[in-house]
Amino acid sequence: MKKGLFFSVLLLLVVWIPAVCFGGEIFLNYSEESVPAGALPEYESVFLSSFVKSKEEIKNPDKKLSEFLKRLEWLRGEKDSLKILSEIQKSLNSFKYVPEVVDHWNTIGQTVNNGGGDCEDFAVAKAVLVSKFIPDAEIFLVQGFKKSSDDNHAVVIVKVEKEVFVLDNDRNELVIAEDCDYLIPYLAINVRSESFFILSPEKKQPASLLAEYEGK
Repeated sequence: MKKGLFFSVLLLLVVWIPAVCFGGEIFLNYSEESVPAGALPEYESVFLSSFVKSKEEIKNPDKKLSEFLKRLEWLRGEKDSLKILSEIQKSLNSFKYVPEVVDHWNTIGQTVNNGGGDCEDFAVAKAVLVSKFIPDAEIFLVQGFKKSSDDNHAVVIVKVEKEVFVLDNDRNELVIAEDCDYLIPYLAINVRSESFFILSPEKKQPASLLAEYEGK
């Protein structure tokens, strides 16, 4: 994701507005700064559109996506969640990283057919596959800044069997959330509930995301 989109959100920052949209699809957490719900529709629209379309593509895949999914079919009978996550990570990270001038949040079918994508594209694809093969997993698509370069980056955080892992296209292996100290998250999307969560400024690592989201 390009910084321009994030900075455009920052320009919309307002004074403290405590709000929780229980009836809708947005949950906001506020601290010293806040982002109004009106700043989130673009995030909501592009992600949900890509994620929903990706789920439909998996049900009715084209030739290339079908071939890709066949290589993962053995995961249906796999009981070890760690093996499933590792295979999803390895399979999608085998595609090329293709930077975009304008972020499109491609579907899994587009990513497979293009032979690659950027971090958001990989994150969407991983999220939909985790949703497919681990139905009881908690899944968050997380956006943040890389500490090393200050670039925007998107990853998937998965909580399964009381363990939390980060699936990152910049890392070959799964990352334990507590060890993910290279990313400063600012926005999370709960894939299951389709709700958005603005992270408090003091929450500096993905490991603290779930605790904050769950109100601990």
